Amino acid sequence: YQAILTRVCSECTLSTQSYPFPLTATETQMVDVGVALIMVMLISMSYAFIPTSFVSLVVTERESRIKHQHIMAGLSTTHYWLANLGFDLCVFMLPCVGGALLTYLILDDAVLLNAVALLLFVAFGVAIISLTYLLSFLFSNAQTAQAILGRIYELSAFLFLIIGLMLDQFVANGDGGNFYIDALLFGFRLFPNYAFGEALFNVTMHRLFGEHSMQTLLQWNVLGRNMCFLCVGSVVHLLCIVCVEQIRFNAK
Repeated sequence: YQAILTRVCSECTLSTQSYPFPLTATETQMVDVGVALIMVMLISMSYAFIPTSFVSLVVTERESRIKHQHIMAGLSTTHYWLANLGFDLCVFMLPCVGGALLTYLILDDAVLLNAVALLLFVAFGVAIISLTYLLSFLFSNAQTAQAILGRIYELSAFLFLIIGLMLDQFVANGDGGNFYIDALLFGFRLFPNYAFGEALFNVTMHRLFGEHSMQTLLQWNVLGRNMCFLCVGSVVHLLCIVCVEQIRFNAK
């Protein structure tokens, strides 16, 4: 058109302006869900690297006989693991508190979200640290333990999370094969990283499309189910650590 207009009038120019239609409600929801999913995956994967540093010290103390010296000096295995858990949990909560402060500065309803986030972070911290302690018995080299557990936590925080959120939609829509999907999701939720990521996604979706009072956030399908998995998993991990210590002590 510009070439034709130039032949007719060399001094004339043609310009166009385009104003796209605003996003529909469905398109806005799709964008919000995509942003929430990316945010949850980034947060879940970032916290997957922290517990891998804890296993290095545990394996090193065991293989260098430092732990054995503590036990011979009178320290019980229960106090040893509780002391490690308390210290590592304090270290783990430092970035969690930093994230809560950023949430308070960005969001308007940050008081409620901070309370829920801190509750979720504490449950996730105890679960992932206790699982790290339990899996540390499988390794005799600190670097190998750190590398392998890091890959496991990354997979459960990224790949399992994507698969689980997709499969969860089939269950919500009432499609066939729900028994097998539920069984697979149950296995995924045994990994603290997956339970943590799914809980964050549910809370984010509930904040975008529903009420976000404390009572509604603690519902079973929002935060309650994953909190139960994290809390029960923490107890099971600690009990398994005690059993493994007893078996190792009796074997010696």
